[in-house]
Amino acid sequence: MTTATPPRRQGANVKSRNVHFYSDGLRLEGIVHMPDDLKDGERRPAVMVCHGRLAIKEWVPSRWVPYLTEAGYVCLAFDYRNLGTSEGTLGTIIPQDEVRDIRHALTFFQQQPEVDPDRIGILGWGLGGGVVIAAAAEDERLKAVVCAGGIVDGYRYGRDNMTYREWLDRMKAIEEDRVTRVLTGKSGYLDKAEFPSGNAKADAHTTRYGYRQSLASVVGEERASDPKKLGIPEALTIESMEALYNFRPTESIDKIAPRPLLVVHARDDEHFPFDHLTEMFERAGEPKTFITVEEGTHLSWIDPSQPEQKIYVPKVVDWIRDNLC
Repeated sequence: MTTATPPRRQGANVKSRNVHFYSDGLRLEGIVHMPDDLKDGERRPAVMVCHGRLAIKEWVPSRWVPYLTEAGYVCLAFDYRNLGTSEGTLGTIIPQDEVRDIRHALTFFQQQPEVDPDRIGILGWGLGGGVVIAAAAEDERLKAVVCAGGIVDGYRYGRDNMTYREWLDRMKAIEEDRVTRVLTGKSGYLDKAEFPSGNAKADAHTTRYGYRQSLASVVGEERASDPKKLGIPEALTIESMEALYNFRPTESIDKIAPRPLLVVHARDDEHFPFDHLTEMFERAGEPKTFITVEEGTHLSWIDPSQPEQKIYVPKVVDWIRDNLC
């Protein structure tokens, strides 16, 4: 096995184009990235790179796409509905709808002239890690699956980060919001500071390498100062929280086999507990691989400025090269 090397121009993709497609009638915006040596009329294996819960197509995918295109893959990054430049309602993030967006994106990607429609893999980050598992469990067109830094059990993610009293209060708010939605057609909102609640470990890591620092490294300090203008919400609907708690891709992980699965997770991930991923991995069928990131936190180990990226991102690319057949 050869080892993936860092891209010649970190963060640069000379050959790319903006695209759009429709998911349940909503226009979703994306970017197709191509290897520099792609020849006219050539079809290559391809990878869909899916971002997380509060992210956009220009951000987390930029950590992966340079390595993947350097390795010869065509890549698609896109904004789910309600995020970034895609249509929808800012603040509404329903994982089950994002699964549908991925499946529609896959249909679109298969139509692109540079793509071998029978050799498409998928990589998801954060909530996207869980969403790609759920999508692959339903759609056998996805030939290799990578869950990186993922949320795989929304109920445990929410419940474990709250005291019993906080959880009861959240369940009461959800119950009341169901009534409000039925009577008015609108859901209430929770400020970003309210989800998840009680995560002292995440708070402790914020100054080390946080959300704002990572976003600013891609879009610049000025644009990162107002995430809402980028299509990143400052608050989520209570309906979104209820949907997250009901989202448990760990329960469908066995449906991916015999297609290959890779799970990559930082032991010290401050947002999504390591044991959630190891327990899900035990339920998965073969072939499967687990890579433990021994250094770094949730966002730091994929950042180009951090030494861990040059260790672990190439490992993922090597796995894709060996398994996307």
